[in-house]
Amino acid sequence: MPADSPLTVTLNRDPWWSAAVLVWAWLAVASSLSWWLVMRQVAGSAWLGAVPLAALAHAAWLVAREWRRGPVFLRWDGLAWSVDDGRRVQAGQACIAIDFDRWMLLRVSSAWVPASADGLPPGRWHALRCALVRHAPQASSPSGMAAEVPA
Repeated sequence: MPADSPLTVTLNRDPWWSAAVLVWAWLAVASSLSWWLVMRQVAGSAWLGAVPLAALAHAAWLVAREWRRGPVFLRWDGLAWSVDDGRRVQAGQACIAIDFDRWMLLRVSSAWVPASADGLPPGRWHALRCALVRHAPQASSPSGMAAEVPA
């Protein structure tokens, strides 16, 4: 499939990404709780307890949001990328933030999209990778001119 033709890929919830969100949330709560245990002896303020409570609330929100997340539709229409997560559609340029060959973390507009080859036909994954690389935003040189990438 040529990279210029329209492409729609359905990305289901990735268990590795969900596990990473859970670990990050746990670390945020653990670190703020340990900070609170040290600081309450030094400062003696009861208000310091709000920090681990805020971290716990934020972590619970992140885990619940990730758990409820349905499939994400990533579309290339020939002109722009769009992400439809079932709640809203965001359009913009797609950037590959992390690329591990069979797993990528994409940034489309303000949305972070984990993408995995698992569950996708091999040809579909290859078409997605080709379209992402071919239509990635061009890096700029310090002079403001677009940098050329050798073919």
